Amino acid sequence: MKRAVTFFLICLGLGAPSHAELVITELMAISDGVLIDRDGEVSDWIEIANTSNEAIDLSGYALTDDSELLGKWLFPNGHVLESGEYLIVFASGKDQRGLLDRELHTNFKLSGDGEFLALVEPDEETITHAFDPGYPEQRKGISYGVDVETGEAHYFDDATPGNANGSGVLGFTAEPEFSFTRGFHSEPFELVLTCATEGARIRYTTNGGVPSLLTARTYTNPIVINETTTLRANASKGGLQTSKLVTHTFIFVDDVLGQSDVSPSGAHWDTEMDPAVVNDSDQTWSVAEALTSIPTLSVVAKDADLFGSNGIYKRPDRRGFEVPCSAEYFFPEGYEEIGR
Repeated sequence: MKRAVTFFLICLGLGAPSHAELVITELMAISDGVLIDRDGEVSDWIEIANTSNEAIDLSGYALTDDSELLGKWLFPNGHVLESGEYLIVFASGKDQRGLLDRELHTNFKLSGDGEFLALVEPDEETITHAFDPGYPEQRKGISYGVDVETGEAHYFDDATPGNANGSGVLGFTAEPEFSFTRGFHSEPFELVLTCATEGARIRYTTNGGVPSLLTARTYTNPIVINETTTLRANASKGGLQTSKLVTHTFIFVDDVLGQSDVSPSGAHWDTEMDPAVVNDSDQTWSVAEALTSIPTLSVVAKDADLFGSNGIYKRPDRRGFEVPCSAEYFFPEGYEEIGR
């Protein structure tokens, strides 16, 4: 059916017409587990608020991610949303709506790339509230929604399902760009970091840690890379969400051949190359060529998380223990990054 009315985000607010008193105030399209459903599963979710002064019967109302199918998922009969109340609907694809004592689950899932999303009145023509032509690209664990007072759309680092939204940001800082690519290198070079977001500040670390105001250096000039280095960088600007974390591992083969068996934290581990192999004058092949002729996996994490007293190498008995890391997979003819 054709859509009868569409209210864009900038027009929404408490002063909108009566059919705009139901608002999709928050959604999470790439969930990180902030909400777990009754099946113990992580699902995307949609929050709806009744901003009117009266209870609203949701019988026959619909949620949809298809502008050509406005009645895609219908609320169960008799489901009433009180004034000022928030309702969570899981966008799991499970299609649960017949029993009022159970969770509500749509018959569709949300796209992290952004898509059309609307709340539709029982006539299946009139749109109460919509993200049209669609909400923007999403990030894992960050919700998106509107301020019912101003109608402005924001990203929220701290999701508040079932409660009023806190302060948010309007968008994301672009991620840093590197002038040299990750992988094997044989000559020193000056690494230049840039960011497409004008006025953004780039911070970086070389110890495996995540850059922050207190733990990172601020990029001001090209960085001399003359040894094996793991450089992690992000960018930030006031009013915007910090960019994605980008990790580049630069490997100098001579450093690998002579690397120590002592980690930066002082822990002793069997990480050195066997001198009998590296220095074997009778061999007809090169260890350096051998190292660069096979795929290489680089895993980057804080030294303490790996080799510290509670690190995964020191405490292999800690089942299920996880530490944040990045992973890069280099092929002899290039590279492929399989994670951040």
